[in-house]
Amino acid sequence: MNKVFFLGFNKTATCALHELFFNNGYSSCHERDGDKHLAKIMHENYIQNKNVLDTIDNFNVYSDLNYNKENVFLEGNEFYKELDEQYPNSYFILQFRDVKSWIKSRSNHNNNYIERARTGLKLKTIADVKLHWKKTRHETHKDIKQYFDCNKRFITFNIDKDDIYKVINHVKDDYTLDAKHFNKVNVTNYEKNR
Repeated sequence: MNKVFFLGFNKTATCALHELFFNNGYSSCHERDGDKHLAKIMHENYIQNKNVLDTIDNFNVYSDLNYNKENVFLEGNEFYKELDEQYPNSYFILQFRDVKSWIKSRSNHNNNYIERARTGLKLKTIADVKLHWKKTRHETHKDIKQYFDCNKRFITFNIDKDDIYKVINHVKDDYTLDAKHFNKVNVTNYEKNR
């Protein structure tokens, strides 16, 4: 079975997309496998010239490739080329949302996420973090779209506008998914009150 990689940043329905696959009976990893954080393992493997999913390649689906702990901030979606080369015929989905609401959601994420990001990125202010996130998102999305241009196994998915059947139909050759398992989960507090 071909793997599915959600390349969008955290706070872009990664939990909901994970649960869509998991609750349909597929092995899906969201952010970590026990104490093995996806982005951290991917970075370590890359530095050691290993397969980027070495020790964590037993899942069908991967989402939330972010690590923000121990004064370290990492984005695992930067390894999209390696994932494509090492896992040919996989499905790649770049899920996204409006940049302003994404930054606001990430800023209000649990356990002082933005302050930990500031420390991990070695930036001076919270405003610097938000600017960094905005620039990184723009460049990452541009690079991913350019790399996968004309690749039939790649789609973009706007979580605010697109129907979940866009994802379901994209992976239907390998996955049978019931849309009833796609629900909003792990919504940041400010979003619940909008």
